[in-house]
Amino acid sequence: MRLRFVHRVLGLISAPVMIITAICGMLLLYRKTGLYERAGEFRETVEHLHNYEIVAPYVGTIAAVLMIAMACTGMALGMQIHARRRKAGK
Repeated sequence: MRLRFVHRVLGLISAPVMIITAICGMLLLYRKTGLYERAGEFRETVEHLHNYEIVAPYVGTIAAVLMIAMACTGMALGMQIHARRRKAGK
């Protein structure tokens, strides 16, 4: 139960960070297609926001740690559920 609570709290904290990173990353996928200027202010802003250079360099590290923690707790929960199902099936 404690792991599920930790996973939910991490999810609430990291969801906005992951949404911002995903949107910026998606925009950066189109940087070479001519969708927006190749080396303009918009592109630089998106790159800085994606890398969290606008806020501070250490914020990107915190974002990465949050995403790793979400993935690890999610995998642990999944393994727990799988183990319970296998045990119940015996």
